[in-house]
Amino acid sequence: MERRARKGFGRLETERARPGLPPGDGPPAASVRGILLAERRIHRALAGAARNLGRIAAAFAAAIERGGRVIYAGAGTSGRLGALDAAEIPPTFGLAPSRVRAVLAGGGRAMRHAVEDAEDDADAGARAISRAGTGRAERA
Repeated sequence: MERRARKGFGRLETERARPGLPPGDGPPAASVRGILLAERRIHRALAGAARNLGRIAAAFAAAIERGGRVIYAGAGTSGRLGALDAAEIPPTFGLAPSRVRAVLAGGGRAMRHAVEDAEDDADAGARAISRAGTGRAERA
């Protein structure tokens, strides 16, 4: 924790408690209610963005049809879930495994072990994305 405080990680959004949620040491029912209320807000926000999300999905599908790749990038639990989803795309949608990649903050070790602060290491993230070969595909 000393290193985190020294580097100023406590000021980062990823390291703060979510406002409005009950404390984790409170009654479990209160925690569940708080989480469910937060989920409602997420669903309302997504519903409001449905048109734009549809455009993004269409652009994504068109890029895949032109030979593009799927690259998941994430950290912690959400990054691990993205990696699991990436593993399911080839058999589910018939996309070649070489066209699907997962980039997880903290590298492969982070799939099974917590790698604290990895999501806040911008240089490591930039290197991982660069190694994934992202960018616009060159046309022959």
